[in-house]
Amino acid sequence: MTKIEEKVREFCLTKGLLDTGDSVVVGLSGGADSVCLLFILLDMKKELDLEVSAIHVNHGIRGDEAQRDEDFCRELCHTYKVPFKCVKVDVPAIAEQRGESIEEAGRNIRYEEYNIYADVIGANKIAVAHNRNDVAETFMFQLFRGSRLTGLSGIRPMNGRIIRPILQLTRKEIEQYLSGKRQGYVVDSTNQSLQYSRNFIRNKILPSAEELQPRALEHITSTADYLARVTDYVDKQAEKLYELCVDDFMGEAPAHIDININMLKNGEYFLSEIVIYKVICKVAGRKKDITSEAVESCLALLDKQSGRSIDLKYGLMVKRSYSKLIFTRKSLRSLGRYTGKDSIDNSNANCNNFVIEEYDVPEGIDGLEYVYRIGGFPRDLRSRLFDKEDFVEHFGAHYVMELRNVASDDYIVVFEDGRRKRVVEVLSDAKIPEDDRQNIKVVAVGSEVLIIPGIRTSETCRVHEETIQIMKLTLTNREE
Repeated sequence: MTKIEEKVREFCLTKGLLDTGDSVVVGLSGGADSVCLLFILLDMKKELDLEVSAIHVNHGIRGDEAQRDEDFCRELCHTYKVPFKCVKVDVPAIAEQRGESIEEAGRNIRYEEYNIYADVIGANKIAVAHNRNDVAETFMFQLFRGSRLTGLSGIRPMNGRIIRPILQLTRKEIEQYLSGKRQGYVVDSTNQSLQYSRNFIRNKILPSAEELQPRALEHITSTADYLARVTDYVDKQAEKLYELCVDDFMGEAPAHIDININMLKNGEYFLSEIVIYKVICKVAGRKKDITSEAVESCLALLDKQSGRSIDLKYGLMVKRSYSKLIFTRKSLRSLGRYTGKDSIDNSNANCNNFVIEEYDVPEGIDGLEYVYRIGGFPRDLRSRLFDKEDFVEHFGAHYVMELRNVASDDYIVVFEDGRRKRVVEVLSDAKIPEDDRQNIKVVAVGSEVLIIPGIRTSETCRVHEETIQIMKLTLTNREE
């Protein structure tokens, strides 16, 4: 075992990244970092009884070069008898659809595909090839964009089932290791393009910093490691304050959260900032683009009179009400008719309301696990969770959802395999008198009913393990 292999082995065991019998999926790009990662895990395979497989995601961007990378990864895995999976995706198209940059979409899609493949083969670990240079680049990137403590605390060795075994190696050590094994790798030509922020940091800023201070990389990564420890301590203190002052009883993605202002003010100011940030993220259902200005705007309300409120761009309203700061999600579509395009028809003014909420399943968590984290499946027969992608595929992108009276040809799916039943039969089985049935409101798309309040909810488009976006439909009274 080489010194580099021993260094990685010690890091993995000390940080608890690998256990005996683990099944590990390697994200294999074909570059030096991921090839090094694959070889080191294969070296540890016998000692820890590991199952090692690999997945390559072809982004559909670089034409012949992308095909070269795919062929290289396939041949490498064939040579060393590593189970291999290749996924081809149109990243530019998906980036446009999601409103993300190509760089961001590429990263998100990679992790989505890694998780899907791991689920399919039953792997409990996903290994990615971040190294010390990545830590330094991320630190600089976050520093320049104005991140606070958490953003400056580097890249963590483990996040759920995502592990980073070679995080302690520098890029120089990685290249030396592969050179010693006489193992080649591919080079992404876009790594030299300065239009990407990280490439500019990698190719311009860090080399200049090392000219000024030869140990700049070591010092930056050491600072990031130190800030990670500080962040862990501060987060523990902030969590204690959160538990004292936040009325958070509605699961992982609630529509509103209340904060006790007096208790919040008893904490240190910078801990209050963390609590506010956490609440915004939780109600908004996102962490991306939550700015310090948003947090400061909320904190300013602490000294305002009751009734004052602000709108945040994340679809939230924050209001001071006596001794509480109330965070409410505004992106609730209701009142009678929903077209799948966020439009509302208020003409049916005497109807009850229906509300639609959407949640993204976090990376590394399957859809069913996430449902149980947010409180489980509704049991009140007025709410239903659907797989959003399956829902759109089933009804079409321009579906029209309505709250209306029961029609004679209405049906509802009553079994997971799609078997259905006429709604009038369901009402009859429930012993609902005929005279009362005409007053019952249902939520439906066309003739397919989704909710018969208090009686039955549909089994169509159920949430499953591979669900990545959940749509929650709830029928409410106007007073609610």
